[in-house]
Amino acid sequence: MDLVRTLLLVVTLFGTVIWAVARQQPQVTVVPATAAPGEQVTIEGSGWPPGAQLTARFYEDAASAGDPDVALLESATMAASITAGSDGRFRVMGTVPRTLSGPGSRGNMTVVPGSYTVAINPASGIGVAARFTVGVPERGGFLWGEVFQDLNSNGRRDEGEPPLDADVFGNFGLAGQFQVIPDIRGRYAVVPLQPGTYHVIAYVPPPFGSAGPGPVVVREREIVRADIRILPPPPGTPPFQPAQPDQPAPGLGLPSRQPESPVSLPRTGRRGP
Repeated sequence: MDLVRTLLLVVTLFGTVIWAVARQQPQVTVVPATAAPGEQVTIEGSGWPPGAQLTARFYEDAASAGDPDVALLESATMAASITAGSDGRFRVMGTVPRTLSGPGSRGNMTVVPGSYTVAINPASGIGVAARFTVGVPERGGFLWGEVFQDLNSNGRRDEGEPPLDADVFGNFGLAGQFQVIPDIRGRYAVVPLQPGTYHVIAYVPPPFGSAGPGPVVVREREIVRADIRILPPPPGTPPFQPAQPDQPAPGLGLPSRQPESPVSLPRTGRRGP
């Protein structure tokens, strides 16, 4: 009987020690764990040293980016100044970013549906991360896609097929217009977007011309992907001759790029340097 009591006491003490150690480990949660760019989330933490100075950053997922070095991942600040309370806890609001910035000259990257990471980084030491999903918006639709050169004309983007510098336009009436510039990966995103059937077209500087995926139906609280493939120019196509600032781009019926947008809504993205 004494042996049983001793074993129970040891197990209880061991469990208490494990609980106490786990309780002291810094933790972070994001609520909700799924949201769309531009929407707010709550970031909560516990187990941090009282008064710790922290920052919250939003990172590309290492697996999807194909780059395990977090220092090379694209990221954006969600909360720049966080102070842990006397109990080691904090609670702040953050906004899911629309673009992420990378090192060097890669420019801004568009946030599209998929897996990401929210990391709480102390002034010194190792940070703590929580998985996050960019998904269905609270209102409106989420349209995104990639603009690429379809080198083998098979209708899908294969490895090695490059993105193209483009302007993407969408229109289903005066109440539903957008213009967006894809990032250097060729990705574009518009969210929240008024539901409707959009005529989406990508204008790519000559000699490529313009193309689109056809009518795109966007529904409330739904994610729609509309990739835009651009075929290679025909053999013997003459070199590109830039249009004059006050003249339309040749043969396309679309305006050349100007400081003013040809549609009423402002651009929702910008090209990196």
